[in-house]
Amino acid sequence: CILLNKVFYFTDINPKSINDELNKNVVELLQIKTALHIPIYVGEETLGGFFLSSHTKTLHLTPDDLEAIKRFTNNIGGALRNSKLYEQIKSKKEEVEKLSAISNQMNSSFDFDKIFEQIYNYLAETYGFEGCGLSIVNPGRKTYVVEKYSLPDYLSEEEEYIRGRVHPLNIEDGGRAAECIIKNETFYFTGIKPEDIDDELNRQIVEALKIKTALHIPVNLENEVIGEFLLTAHSEPIYLTDDDISSIKRFVDQIASIVRNSKLYKEIEKERLFSKSLLENSPFAIQVIDINNRIIYINPASEIISGINKDVVIGKDYLSFNSIKDTELFKHYNEAKSGKTSFIYNLLFKSDITKTEQVLNLVYTPVFNKDGQVENILAMYYDNTEKATIDRIIKEDLYMAKQIQTSIISNNVDIEDGLNINVIFKPMMEVGGDIYDIYRVKPGYFRVFIADATGHGIQAALMTMIIKTEYDKIKEISGLPHLVIALFNNLFLDKYENLSVFFTCAIIDIDFNNNRVNYSSAGHPDQYIIRNNELVSLKTGGTMIGIVKDKDYELVQESFNKGDRLFLFTDGLFEQFSKDEYEYGEQRLRQFILKNKKLELTKLMEKVYYDVEEWTGTLIKRDDITFIGLEHSDK
Repeated sequence: CILLNKVFYFTDINPKSINDELNKNVVELLQIKTALHIPIYVGEETLGGFFLSSHTKTLHLTPDDLEAIKRFTNNIGGALRNSKLYEQIKSKKEEVEKLSAISNQMNSSFDFDKIFEQIYNYLAETYGFEGCGLSIVNPGRKTYVVEKYSLPDYLSEEEEYIRGRVHPLNIEDGGRAAECIIKNETFYFTGIKPEDIDDELNRQIVEALKIKTALHIPVNLENEVIGEFLLTAHSEPIYLTDDDISSIKRFVDQIASIVRNSKLYKEIEKERLFSKSLLENSPFAIQVIDINNRIIYINPASEIISGINKDVVIGKDYLSFNSIKDTELFKHYNEAKSGKTSFIYNLLFKSDITKTEQVLNLVYTPVFNKDGQVENILAMYYDNTEKATIDRIIKEDLYMAKQIQTSIISNNVDIEDGLNINVIFKPMMEVGGDIYDIYRVKPGYFRVFIADATGHGIQAALMTMIIKTEYDKIKEISGLPHLVIALFNNLFLDKYENLSVFFTCAIIDIDFNNNRVNYSSAGHPDQYIIRNNELVSLKTGGTMIGIVKDKDYELVQESFNKGDRLFLFTDGLFEQFSKDEYEYGEQRLRQFILKNKKLELTKLMEKVYYDVEEWTGTLIKRDDITFIGLEHSDK
């Protein structure tokens, strides 16, 4: 199915007619009567396969059924692609944050051991490594020394033996570390078996340390290999992707930097403090100010971004410019002089010299001398004007989209109509995929519509506008809710089938003349009625709108007398998660509503929402929330 990107549909399956032994065994073991295999793809890429099966009876699907299921599977492909992209972005964000934290610590500390431990702990927690080592090439490049080595507790004796030992820097006698350094090449081995290793030294090391996985990475500094960084696993193998290894290499680059700034390479640090290649070729504007506030260096990027030639400002007092001393930059600059790195984002900066305005992102970083005293201040910045303008436009557009979405949510029912109404509407972002409508069809008869489009944010919000536009065309049609939903589904598919738009919804007619509610839904979760201190679930199920035409929907009718309450909501109310990844859930929602059923309607709903908020804590909501309460009032 995946390799051929082809749909396979089998029904009335007879195991005896299957030639392939594996397929035959699976069918017999699982008692499969009908099987449907559909490839999941996005564009030209096949991501996997979607499998449906029937075990108690044989199913006969029409070509229309198959096409409907394929459309739904296409949506799964998009969701998988977005989920994968989200996880990649999240992973990269975490890596950048950790690298930034390490970089900030490097700027304020020369504690080599502490920073090295921080890097190793992150790699151990992220990938599962249990040991690490750092070997440094000695002057003359004839030998290397195992400067640092850490192993699991049960190998503590071996750890003490290895640390500090000097080995020849040649491939014949120096082991894999020497080869890594000499060839400037990364070596990755996993599922290691000593008997498969030809080199005697490497085999002895693997056996003695019970190594299952080893990753050797050369440590480069200024285009020269100065050592080797080793990560090991001892209890079980670790399997790394190319992206994993690339990420680890970026952290090894940080190790090279701390080696440069450490006691091992103080001379190198002193000689290359103002590395010309780094400063001159940086895309960021860099200025260096001495402890007496004199500007002593400006790089080419600073001249370009500021539009000021370096000869105009070199030697000037940094605090003589009003754009520095009379703005928030003055406070941040002084923080750097006291030894703290200080960040400023989206600063509106007006130059004293050019009189131009720019939006800058800037960081002040103290540069320490060998005695740990602040010697210079490094000011790095870049022009963020274009991005800030785009962000502002996007924010304004989102605000307008929110206003538009809010305006299409209609409620033409007053409390005097005998219906007490309260609504909590909380999109996950500025806009969302939930929509509702409360409409008085005629005196004593009201129609409530609630829908939840797949997805979140702007895309889902656009879908809600389509949904609301089409619903408004039919909401005044006389007829019970299940017939209106069936009509809505067919009309929607006729017009938007190619968009693969799916959504759940429910229509509830409140008939005061007969003290009754008529209810039907399309894939929407159960809704609730509180009657005589009891909670009644409104269950119909049904197929989501937009999947397949000519579907029948179920009708539920319940009495609705004075004092009865109707609670309508989207699944975002209960599909929220705690920091421990536990779902709030429908059962907890039911119990909480029952427990607080005697509260006034608005207070009850607020208490439910606050309970969900407390459940999620500081976590970002995972879905839009719509919560509607309707009470048969005395008026």
